[in-house]
Amino acid sequence: MSSTFRYWYADGQHNAPRESGWTRISQRHYKETDRAWDVPGFTAGPAEPPSWSADLLRCARAVYLADKLSRRSKADDGWTRTIHLSVPVVDPELWTSQACPVLERLLRTATGDMWAMEFHRATGDDVPNPAFYAGGCRSGEVTLFSGGLDSLSWALRRVSDGSRDALHLVTFNDAPLKSCQEAALRLVCHEKRRGRTIRRTVLPQELRERDPELRERDPLEGRLEVSSRTRGFLYAVAGLHVAAVNELPTVEVPENGQVAFNPPLSPARAGACSTRSVHPWTLHLLNQLISAVGGSVRVENPLWRETKGGVCAAIREAGVTPSEAALSVSCGRSPVHYGRSDVAHCGCCFPCLIRRSGLLHAYGCDATEYRRNPWDLPLPSQRRENEPTEDWRALSRWLRAPFTAADVAADLPLPPGWSPQHLHNVIAAGRGELSRLPQLPPGRHHLPEPHGV
Repeated sequence: MSSTFRYWYADGQHNAPRESGWTRISQRHYKETDRAWDVPGFTAGPAEPPSWSADLLRCARAVYLADKLSRRSKADDGWTRTIHLSVPVVDPELWTSQACPVLERLLRTATGDMWAMEFHRATGDDVPNPAFYAGGCRSGEVTLFSGGLDSLSWALRRVSDGSRDALHLVTFNDAPLKSCQEAALRLVCHEKRRGRTIRRTVLPQELRERDPELRERDPLEGRLEVSSRTRGFLYAVAGLHVAAVNELPTVEVPENGQVAFNPPLSPARAGACSTRSVHPWTLHLLNQLISAVGGSVRVENPLWRETKGGVCAAIREAGVTPSEAALSVSCGRSPVHYGRSDVAHCGCCFPCLIRRSGLLHAYGCDATEYRRNPWDLPLPSQRRENEPTEDWRALSRWLRAPFTAADVAADLPLPPGWSPQHLHNVIAAGRGELSRLPQLPPGRHHLPEPHGV
């Protein structure tokens, strides 16, 4: 069983791996065409991007592709892989000497894998599609918009702040959940009452299954990796790419502090076993990487001081009804993706549980349609195999245990200048919201209500 994978990313026809043992990958592994990067009528910016931004975007696309093509089931421990990846950039020497150590550390933090990055010189064919940058007016602000409650809450605040600058939303193209994303976008467009121009760029994320011949002999060989720890990296880099094109100093990655920190519910979920794509340390490393390659844009999370309940309260204050808020999507294991149901939310995964607690805190009710309620499922000794109660039981145990400021940096450090106590206050307030879910024990939070955070 091999857990080492080697990929050479190159869109140029003449830019081939220098030796055997490397698999050639390119943007052609993405299902979407180049036009999927832009919604008709909306453009990324008025000019071509700086070289560092184009290089970083190309690198992020290569990393995401390599991540998805390398199945963890082939690793000796079922999780940790070694991935060697060579990416074309304008200045390989700069990337090798300045960016490589930071990038490898960032990827190891985000995925739990060992990454060995190399860089080769980009040819003219390696430059991303120029149509992505041509024409258009300058945007005044760039923020990620997934269609979830956090990004909806932040977008609603930004469209009502009185600014006349265009608000640029960067969205993932998630075909199975497109209707949910569009419904959330309509709420933002309605609330703006045409007072602020909204632009949108849609990123492709669907990949082609690999090795069709192998898949015919063994269906497992053609499957992509189920985990997706680098999606957040690609998402954030695409946002800063749009910000760079528009010559803006920041891109906003809105995620409530409760989920951005995402404390492991058990020792088995420490590190990259829990998604940490918006963790303060991850964003700190990403900003270090941007500086290392000569960039000036910073990635910031404007909601890190808030719980899910605080985020939902802002949605309520914007005039969104419970039934309208239910149109957003938060599920980490959506049944729609697996063809199990046409319901967008499973109701039992950790993001769904956080969503439930936030909406109940803000509205006193939750109009979201869930496939199941975890408290209605059989006990572990009586349940069927693969019944989705793991997150529910882990959450229940976590709420019974104390949570202190020392736990904040137990598995990942905090950036310089960050106070563990501030993050602890957010997590503790979120525990108070979660403890109000049916049949959960009161959390040991010892703090005021979360709207005071």
